[in-house]
Amino acid sequence: MNNAKANNYRKRISDKLLSLRRKRGFTQAELAKRLGLGQGTYSRVEHGNASLSAEQFLEVLAIFNVTASAFNPREDLGGDIQNALLRLGASHLLGDTSRLPDDRLDHVGEVFREVLADGTQSRHITSLAPVFVRCQKDVHLKRLWAQFVGYGLENRLGWALENIRKALSLASGHNLTRQHATAIRAAERALDPFLLWAETQRLRIVEGHDDLLGLSSLGAKSRNEVLASSSDISRRWGVISRILPEDFFEALRAADVAR
Repeated sequence: MNNAKANNYRKRISDKLLSLRRKRGFTQAELAKRLGLGQGTYSRVEHGNASLSAEQFLEVLAIFNVTASAFNPREDLGGDIQNALLRLGASHLLGDTSRLPDDRLDHVGEVFREVLADGTQSRHITSLAPVFVRCQKDVHLKRLWAQFVGYGLENRLGWALENIRKALSLASGHNLTRQHATAIRAAERALDPFLLWAETQRLRIVEGHDDLLGLSSLGAKSRNEVLASSSDISRRWGVISRILPEDFFEALRAADVAR
């Protein structure tokens, strides 16, 4: 990971957090309490010297009623997430493509961030598979990782990309058209070196993670049931989810990326 980039994203978050807090009229102590932090720890976050956890970042989004893109003002989706997914390759989703922006490079990364920061819409999450296959040349994975580090959500990105890689392997086992086979192989070549590198980061970031994806909330009993049925990939990345690699594969098939 490029420390300079991570520090840059952390600074963006701290500046935006300060702005949102002042506009809402919260003191540092009041917002720290809502986030379950001591005031001293929160002050370090606001000065760019510490990061929020994934759960705390999501709580910030809820408190101030903003999306993750509010912390990265250079990019603007200009439309809803489902439409953006549709435009970028998830053709099995229904939406109005006329509302979508044109800049593919920025918006591929932005869509990944919005979908995974929200983390509740299973269909949107699995739709990242066809989006990645169709737009993989436009995705700078280590730059995207550095942005997720700034948000404290890098375990979600690693989880999603490893699931996509497994789905590509499942697709390779089917009879594909030449065009589809070429696209699948290109996506595999893009993911393989990155995932080898991400594995060196994984043990450092998953400790203490108990992260729900594709689920809005769970009681203790249901949580344990989902945890017991989670995939190996989910357990590796500290994620609790019913979403399996096969679901990402079905998104590839439905979007006519793997036929």
